[in-house]
Amino acid sequence: SNTQRRSRQLDRLEASVTLQVASFFKRQQRVVMEKANSKKLKERWDSSEEVAVDDFFDIDVWNRQLKTDGNTWISAVFLDGAIDVAESRFDTLDMEGKQIQELIQDRISNLLLVNTTTNINLQKMLEAYKGRPHASFVSELQKWMGDSFTKRIKTIVRTEVSGAFNAGLLWAARQLGFTKKTWVHAAGEDGRTEHLHVSSATIGIDENFNVEGKSVRFPGDFEGDGTSVINCRCTLSFA
Repeated sequence: SNTQRRSRQLDRLEASVTLQVASFFKRQQRVVMEKANSKKLKERWDSSEEVAVDDFFDIDVWNRQLKTDGNTWISAVFLDGAIDVAESRFDTLDMEGKQIQELIQDRISNLLLVNTTTNINLQKMLEAYKGRPHASFVSELQKWMGDSFTKRIKTIVRTEVSGAFNAGLLWAARQLGFTKKTWVHAAGEDGRTEHLHVSSATIGIDENFNVEGKSVRFPGDFEGDGTSVINCRCTLSFA
């Protein structure tokens, strides 16, 4: 069925994006640990001088890096969605239009929450380890970064791939002249009752679905409530 085929397609995209997100996190972990473990930071720590998160985690630098990395794979997944719905008519789509860039940039700016979350957690850790030995802070930092990145990668990838793919589907469907869209509930999402409620709902292509009181354009739209966006694998069909 079309739903199973699309599920396999999302699996392939997730596998590819996982490698890229893991590479970003590994790079981040290596740089952060080098800075936190440096002689300079240890001396400041031992002299009870104030140590700030940006001494070892520069969020502006990491946001620029994530924007660059994210642009590559979010654009690719978005276009995969567009190709899926356009098929042989793909060359009729307006690839140079302003709207495609705005939609992709919208996804990328939400992706930066990844670094914001890291920053908040590092701040908490720094406060918790104030006055304790530098070595114990470094050890906890190493453990947290390893554990947290492993846990977060799957959630980040699933959420971003599904959302970018659906954004691409809808963008192409509008250009191709479809007038209706239907929410297709993903198999294996049985626990998410708010998506079952909207499943099979058909509305005008420019209308919004109501999910838990939030108005969303497509599954994985960041206009929705965080809990209903994260890990969602629902998709759309058009008529």
